[in-house]
Amino acid sequence: MLEQKKHTSGQFDLDMQHLFSLLLTMGKLVEQQLTNAMRVIRGDEGVDAQAVIKGDKQVNAMEVAIDEACVTLIARRQPVAQDLRFIITVLKTASELERIGDTVDKLCRTLLHNDIAKEHVVLEKMQLMAQQAIAMLHNSLNALNEMDLNYAIEVYAQDQQIDQQYRALKSEITDLMRANPDELERFITVLMCTRALERIGDRSQNICEFIYYYLKGHFPRHNDIQA
Repeated sequence: MLEQKKHTSGQFDLDMQHLFSLLLTMGKLVEQQLTNAMRVIRGDEGVDAQAVIKGDKQVNAMEVAIDEACVTLIARRQPVAQDLRFIITVLKTASELERIGDTVDKLCRTLLHNDIAKEHVVLEKMQLMAQQAIAMLHNSLNALNEMDLNYAIEVYAQDQQIDQQYRALKSEITDLMRANPDELERFITVLMCTRALERIGDRSQNICEFIYYYLKGHFPRHNDIQA
C-alpha cells in the first residue's frame, strides 16, 4: 500500500492516491490480457484472440489518462523529492505496462495468422515460460502495490529463470528449423512468441527497478538489486 506523507493540501493527497489507483487498475488489465493470450496459445476456445487484441485499446487509453494526470499534477503542484519520484515511477511503470500490452497484442495477431499447435513439445515448454512471465508480472504488481523493496528484489531475480527457459527453447527451435527447412515460417512464429515472453519478464524487472528508485531515491546500480 502506498504511504505518502500528508500534505497541507488534502486534494493533493487524493490526487496522488487516484493516480496510484489508475496505475494498479492498468496493471490488472494488462495481467488479464496476458493471461488471456496464453489461453489463446493453448487453444482455449473460450477466449477469442480478436477480443484480446481489441482490449489493447483500453490499455492504451489508460496510459494516456495516467500521462495526463501526471502532467496535471506536475503543473499544479510542482512536486519535489519523494513526490516527484512517485510521479516519475508512475509514468515509467505505465509505459512498461503499455509495452507489455503491445506485446500481448502482437502475440495474438501472430497466432491468428500462424498455426503453432502442431509443435506439442515446444508448445508445452512455451506455456511453462508463459506461466513464469505471468507470475513475474503479477508479483511485480504486488510489490508495487505494497511498495515493498525486499519483495521487488526477489521478483527482479526471477527474470533469470525466464532467460534460462528462453535460451533453452531458442536452441531447441533452432534445431527444429534446421531439420525442417520447409516449415521455417511456423518455427519463426514460435521463436517470436518465446522472445515476446522473455521481454515481458524484462519489463516486469524494470517495474521492480522503478520501485527501487522511488524508495531509495536513485536507480539501482549493478549489484544493488540482486536477491
